[in-house]
Amino acid sequence: MWATKEEPRSRLRQGGYPTKTAATAALRRLTEPPSPRRRARLSTATWLERWLEGAAERLRPTTVRGYRKHVEQYLAPLIGRVPLRALTYADVESVFARIALKHRAAGKNPLSASTVRRIQATLRAALAAAVNAGLIDHNPARDLSLPRERRPQPQVWTDSLVDRWRLTGHRPAVAVWTPVQTARFLHLIRDHRLHALYRL
Repeated sequence: MWATKEEPRSRLRQGGYPTKTAATAALRRLTEPPSPRRRARLSTATWLERWLEGAAERLRPTTVRGYRKHVEQYLAPLIGRVPLRALTYADVESVFARIALKHRAAGKNPLSASTVRRIQATLRAALAAAVNAGLIDHNPARDLSLPRERRPQPQVWTDSLVDRWRLTGHRPAVAVWTPVQTARFLHLIRDHRLHALYRL
């Protein structure tokens, strides 16, 4: 029996940085203690931009795009000039009050509670990285208390609510049909191609 030569095994290599130079630079940024003068001068906007650059090397592009939108649209304009070392809980708290005022002044709908929480999560992650890098001693965005989003209560779509809707255009956020209304709907769409789906 002839001996066969084994083919060399291929190794699966995976890393978070595109090049060795990028990895070395990231390691240096994280391990070199910054000088007190440099820490005092560093603005929040500058740190947020550096943090985004590092995030782009480690995270998915969609995640970084969301972070960048929050930084450019809300965080950098509102607290970017504040020195990172001087950033306080009160500064962070005021950001979210000013975001609401900014939307109201522009005539836009208020941001949903979930969007506000995502903006907070972006700032919290950026400041946690600053703590890890030795730039600040604590994360002022970590314990921020934001209002919870209230889920709308379902309301039965009564005749009086239907009349009010026809008169004013106002309707409940979640309206529930009565059995009679459901039967009427199913009767009216009995010839519709999706009738079986609606009935189900």
